[in-house]
Amino acid sequence: MPWFKVDDRFWSHPVTSELSDSATALWIRAGSWSACHLTDGEIPKSKLKAFGSRMRAAQELVDAGLWSYSATSETFSIQNWARYQPEKADILRKREDTKNRVNKHRSKDSNAVTDSVSNTAPDPTRTQPIVTKVTNSRATRIDDNWNLDDVLLAWTKNEAPGINIVREREKFIDYWSSRSGSAATKTDWNRTWKNWIRSNVERNPQLARSAPADPNAWMIAEQIVLP
Repeated sequence: MPWFKVDDRFWSHPVTSELSDSATALWIRAGSWSACHLTDGEIPKSKLKAFGSRMRAAQELVDAGLWSYSATSETFSIQNWARYQPEKADILRKREDTKNRVNKHRSKDSNAVTDSVSNTAPDPTRTQPIVTKVTNSRATRIDDNWNLDDVLLAWTKNEAPGINIVREREKFIDYWSSRSGSAATKTDWNRTWKNWIRSNVERNPQLARSAPADPNAWMIAEQIVLP
């Protein structure tokens, strides 16, 4: 999910600080709409009403140099979009890369059991069955810096789009850090996270259907959760 970036000095910049409230609201709403619909900063004039705005506010943005206007196409353009905001081509490419990584990861998971099972034909001369010993990795306690990689983050968004990943990661680490004994050690913390998320979804199916209440939740997840 793309997001519209707002600089933390927006409130004090000599240009933006002089904007009226209506022009400021229009700039934010239109930018958010463009990011959502991947228009790369192109805003049709016909959308002003949907943003609860009028031509006066749009003209104020044009006069301030934040927007430009094409009378031919009746379209506004947010200036320097490619410099400060993610472009459609890059977003689509990242989505495709993430999809491929997730599919590859799922394929690896589905083949893991098959790969670990011996299909050796039975030897009629042996009186004892052949037993293949599987050596497990050493179980460890969770690291305070444990994190989601790209594949696990994409899997989580797909399984539970309504969950706040940042908060859930903190709860996950705190819970397992507080446990003691053998119950606090795992051989695969990524799989433990998956079971944790599945259990949350089973208890609250809404997590599998709805987006986070906080519109910036995924932005925060991208910035903080990723290594």
